[in-house]
Amino acid sequence: MTPVATSDDLYHAEISTFRIISGAYVYLVSRTGSILGTVWLPLAAAAVVLLLMFKSYFSLLAIYLAQPDARIASLTVGVAIALLFVWQFLYVIASARLAGFVYRTVLGKTSFPEKRAVAARLYAATLRLVLFLIVACGLDVAAVTLAARSLAAEHAQAIASAGWIFAALIFVVLSVRCAMLQPALAFDENRMMLRRAWQVTHGRSWMFLILWLALWVAPFLTLEVLGEVAIGPMLPAASATLGIVQTVRDLATNNLALFSICLTLAMSSTVAMILTTIGSCLSYEELRRTGV
Repeated sequence: MTPVATSDDLYHAEISTFRIISGAYVYLVSRTGSILGTVWLPLAAAAVVLLLMFKSYFSLLAIYLAQPDARIASLTVGVAIALLFVWQFLYVIASARLAGFVYRTVLGKTSFPEKRAVAARLYAATLRLVLFLIVACGLDVAAVTLAARSLAAEHAQAIASAGWIFAALIFVVLSVRCAMLQPALAFDENRMMLRRAWQVTHGRSWMFLILWLALWVAPFLTLEVLGEVAIGPMLPAASATLGIVQTVRDLATNNLALFSICLTLAMSSTVAMILTTIGSCLSYEELRRTGV
């Protein structure tokens, strides 16, 4: 059993990135049943919403590609965005529930804010983070567009590549400096969670980058790759040789393939959410011991 599994070790040791990572994985493996019992309802609802989102998106996209219409395009995007926000809300509820469970079972805490308040704080912080990401990426796109128009055409590819790299850096920085600590901060901060997360992670960016890569990126990508390998035979054999319209139409009517895609995404995002939430609580408690 790794030292992180007990509260005594958490409170009598120096901060260790390896201990937090190993503790998160050990906690997930050793308490899988209890974790699923805590978060199964919002995660099951999120999986249903995800399936509805994919089904409606590909169905409307097939209609639009067959006969382009601005109203169909708007409806397609609108439905996808609406269901995406519902899906995110359900995952936030699951993360808030899991964070409370981790605090009780690992850290021995029993006094918490009301569950709905914690979930509301976490969702509000998530929406603000998404808004910051959208604004930053919008400014990035605007800068790339202006640069492409101002410079010679032969530099267009380099400018576009630089824009993509900068957008990826924005996503990574916000994920590492803000998103990682949100589940833990929801129990201590009424407002300004993003600012508090930015302050806490100051000077510790490499530590939280490693935590993010190990607890979110690695499990998510691993399960996605395995899922893609498993889903491949379920897709229509002739899809690669057909036009985009027929391919999208086939996928929209292939319920088994859609279910498999949604199941893979649900599993990968669930495991990543669970590990990230556990790591968030463990790392924040260790940081609090240092007077942060």
